[in-house]
Amino acid sequence: MKITFDNKKFFLNPDGSIFWEDEQVLILTDLHLEKGSSYANLGNYLPPYDSLDTLIKLTSRLKTNIIKKIFLLGDVFHDYNAYNRMGLKEKNIFDAICNNNEIIWIFGNHEKGFFPPRVTTHNSYKFKGVIFNHTANKQIDKEISGHYHPKVSFLYKNRKLSRPCFLVSKKKIILPSYGSFTGGLNMKSKVIKDLFTDNFNVYALGNTKVIPIK
Repeated sequence: MKITFDNKKFFLNPDGSIFWEDEQVLILTDLHLEKGSSYANLGNYLPPYDSLDTLIKLTSRLKTNIIKKIFLLGDVFHDYNAYNRMGLKEKNIFDAICNNNEIIWIFGNHEKGFFPPRVTTHNSYKFKGVIFNHTANKQIDKEISGHYHPKVSFLYKNRKLSRPCFLVSKKKIILPSYGSFTGGLNMKSKVIKDLFTDNFNVYALGNTKVIPIK
């Protein structure tokens, strides 16, 4: 799904990422790697496959487009110790992504200062006039962010669905969570609506395409 934001062309992908073709930049947020394993300390032993599923999805996306930079907009890991809990296969995939690509890492609220070697870190990052944050700031225009994991409920072929979604206005884009084991906040919530000073469009993630919601 191609959109225009700040007179620039972006592609919204059904995996929850954005591809900025002119700059060969891939943008994604809120992978929350090792969220499943974080519940073990609470006695909840969940299948430990969420990180692998998320990383395989990202690897597939990187093969689809020619990418020069990856912008990770925070909460890449679910907590500061998550990288240490990753299995060898997951670590190898994650390390290869970091080693083979230029990574712009925006700090989220979950990593609590953790970041891997070989990445460039920022609290906020401006590139080609667009500001990239983890959490949206109502006072900032031309901003792309994550954090809220927006979701939308809608009827599709006579079925009610709830799907992660992109929220896009003239001033802001909020991405859905990229992680395979993350919840979401309804896009109708006051918390989300209060972030926008103008109307926004909603684009739900389908299995193979992005669906505009009217």
